[in-house]
Amino acid sequence: MTTKKKYDDLISKQFNELTRREQYPDLQIKRNSEDGWIVYGTLYYRAINEGHLIKDKFEIRIEIPPDYPKSTPVVYDEDGRTKGYPHTQNDGKLCLAEPVKEWMIFTENPTLLYYVQKLVIPYLYRFRFIEAHNGEKPWGERSHGGVGIIEHYEEYFNVTGKEKVLGLLEHLSIHKEIKGHPKCPCGSGELIRNCHVDELRRLKEVPKKIVKYVIDQIKSSK
Repeated sequence: MTTKKKYDDLISKQFNELTRREQYPDLQIKRNSEDGWIVYGTLYYRAINEGHLIKDKFEIRIEIPPDYPKSTPVVYDEDGRTKGYPHTQNDGKLCLAEPVKEWMIFTENPTLLYYVQKLVIPYLYRFRFIEAHNGEKPWGERSHGGVGIIEHYEEYFNVTGKEKVLGLLEHLSIHKEIKGHPKCPCGSGELIRNCHVDELRRLKEVPKKIVKYVIDQIKSSK
């Protein structure tokens, strides 16, 4: 069986799993122009968090890359409802989470169903919560872009400051293995084994291109 056939069979199986659920009956699938696939249509959802129930529907487009599931899909708001929301780009692309966090959530169970339920719907829920509560931000809402990424890693590494975050991520981006004997790149003066070894090793499987993208986002932030 060719690699392309395996890929197509995987997408077909996962799409069937996705649309078997009653709440996703109007999603369809087609090939795109780059040998990947596109899932598109109306996504109905019902989600509740801390007693706040939201039911809604959105027109979406999920682009599935040719190297899926090594790379995550990308989702777009097709009818422009989220335009102006800080976590939506000008072309309608939804920034579902900090890029490394998004990859780690997806790879817990790399299927279209898991992607929709654990990443897409929580994003749409947060957007609708803010819309329904006159701009009040729900739990877990961060700033957009590089500033939000810095906030995420300050919390993750338990450090303060852009330079400390960059030092840790740059160490991660250039080392295949996280060894304990060098000085910790956070600047504490401690050896890595006595400082951030666990946090760095939890991220060592993240593709280097994602880590480098995150670093570029941080460096370009004001």
